Amino acid sequence: MLRRNAIASAAVFLALAVLGWIGGCSVESPCDNISYPSASGLVYRVAATCGQDSGSGSRSAPFRTIAAALGVASSGSTVVIADGSYEENLNMPAGVAVLGTGMDRVRVEAAGQPGIVVTGKGATRISGLTVNGAKGFGIRIDTAEVALSGVRVSNTVAGGAQEPGHGIRAIGAARLDLQSCQLMGNAGVGLVALGSGPVSIIDPLFVKNPSGTARGKAGSTAGIIDPLFLPHSIIKDNAGGGVAIIDPLFLPTPGSVALQLTATNVQHNGRYGVGLFGAGAAISRSAVQGTYGAGSDSADGVVVAPGVAASAEPATVAVQVDETSVVTGNGRAGILISANATVQIGAEISLNGRGGVWAQGASASATVASSAWIAGNTMVGVAATAGGTLTVEGARIADTGTRSVVLPGAGGATVELADGIGIFGQAHGRISGATLSGNKRAGILARNCATLTNGWPDLLVEKTSITGSQYGVVVNGAFPQAAIDAAEGSGNDNHFDGLAAKASNVDLPAQDNLCEGGTGCSPTP
Repeated sequence: MLRRNAIASAAVFLALAVLGWIGGCSVESPCDNISYPSASGLVYRVAATCGQDSGSGSRSAPFRTIAAALGVASSGSTVVIADGSYEENLNMPAGVAVLGTGMDRVRVEAAGQPGIVVTGKGATRISGLTVNGAKGFGIRIDTAEVALSGVRVSNTVAGGAQEPGHGIRAIGAARLDLQSCQLMGNAGVGLVALGSGPVSIIDPLFVKNPSGTARGKAGSTAGIIDPLFLPHSIIKDNAGGGVAIIDPLFLPTPGSVALQLTATNVQHNGRYGVGLFGAGAAISRSAVQGTYGAGSDSADGVVVAPGVAASAEPATVAVQVDETSVVTGNGRAGILISANATVQIGAEISLNGRGGVWAQGASASATVASSAWIAGNTMVGVAATAGGTLTVEGARIADTGTRSVVLPGAGGATVELADGIGIFGQAHGRISGATLSGNKRAGILARNCATLTNGWPDLLVEKTSITGSQYGVVVNGAFPQAAIDAAEGSGNDNHFDGLAAKASNVDLPAQDNLCEGGTGCSPTP
């Protein structure tokens, strides 16, 4: 009897186990303890470790692939992704949110295919994942409004002439917001936005400025980035360029910008760090550094150039690089302006290979504010050429280093160039309240500058200190001494230390543009 009872009890226990109950408790699915990002509403779950192709997206039966979840997701729903590596490429409808557990924990390995394509209209969100090793592009956005947070796009390779390996490519996107994102090691440009709405790139939680010294003060050193400047917003090591904003959707209006770049480290990108092609920008609390190029190729920190769309009367764009930013160590210019643009500069512009700031073209205007520190650049601190306008308002321009060049018309001789300010090629200059020190050749050199209606040079220097240069103010051209004295600002409270001659017309050869060979630079995306 006891034996029969024991057998019966075991049978009941086994039946309950099969039904999923032991002692009134549910037997856990292997996926029940998987962690996902929090989300509300209609949620589909994905888990590489325990999901199934036949899953439903529930906690106990997640999908195995992100693509499967996106196949059933619709506008307003959310796909949440558990830790893991997912070898797939994704077509993502606009209006869906895709949330991973973190860029170091969720990796979409595109394995030689395009990464993520977002199509359609609607507010779309992607966060907490890495797209690595895609071909052609990492993320492509067509028309949608997209917010990316904590997303890394890395190691994208070229997929042909039309797909050169951009990290993110947006065409006609309504809006693009990147928070604490990283675009790194892509063969093309880190981010290209063509014909799109406003673009914002920011680390919203980071408030440290990049400048590592008491900028411009006695004993301070140019080009030192604060070791605590470690934002999570990083655009680095992209061979085609850092960021390119091209022909935004909207016409510029007062106070509007196509790019807001804040608390971001733009470092060691090819060709340009930030390229603004027919686009305005506000750059704050950011570093643009170490841009490289081959030979005479562009290697500029910030480029402000015409857009690619044909326009009979291109609008004037506004760009601001404020006092909390640093543009340093770029291979060619720190900032190159060659478009219809007004550029306000309050930043540290330092250690750039062929000049700190260049404004070239009749519609290019640069204003260097009193907060700016232009230091340790090679060849020239700031310059205007080809009809451009340069205004210096109380800035400090110091320690321009020597660049040895062979200039056309110099008889094959090598010329040592090292001037604080250059006004060349029918350009206009206004220098007021500036401090120029340690520029090896001339404090200010005006060569073939624009002329006033009376035939005198269009150059005014007032309330300015020039020390530690071989020459003070040099005005080349067929001007009478009275005109040269007027340009120097005699009676306008200028100060010279005795080493620099106040004003002269000594013939100082100059490279009157940024590019080698006597031709102007024409940057392109």
